[in-house]
Amino acid sequence: MTGKVIDKYASPEVTQHVNASINASTEAFHQSNSTDFSRLEVATAVCFMVGIWQLAMGVFKLGILGIILSEHLVSGFTTGAAIQVLVSQLKNFLGIKIPKNNGTFQVIQSLIAIFNALPTSSPAEVIISAITITLMAVHNDWIKPWYAKKLRYPLPVELVVLIVA
Repeated sequence: MTGKVIDKYASPEVTQHVNASINASTEAFHQSNSTDFSRLEVATAVCFMVGIWQLAMGVFKLGILGIILSEHLVSGFTTGAAIQVLVSQLKNFLGIKIPKNNGTFQVIQSLIAIFNALPTSSPAEVIISAITITLMAVHNDWIKPWYAKKLRYPLPVELVVLIVA
């Protein structure tokens, strides 16, 4: 989600420069256009604001809201987030290019674009993605519980599969 915010608010032509002194960086900041932000600046602002919100929620003891909300409501939000992630990654799984959708019904528009672009999918990417997902599912469901009893530390199998794929 941070990536979406970065894509929306960061200017692609702005580059991040490291200045030798604080005075030079302050002077450059005041001379730059305030509407041009680098990707790093946007990501830093997003992380800072999330931290502020989490601190405020902790101070006001708002963690209790998760307990008060019904199980069905939380389950619905979780399912909605899972569908959003699935649809956003489906184009990468199939190796297709689809246009970026904005506005309402983004998930439905993305699904329509994905189904229209299915004939152009890359069989190699589909096979690699399917093998990778299968290996990770088998590892997490059967192999990981077996070796977790024998080892003190987890093995970074997801990282190894990502690098190999």
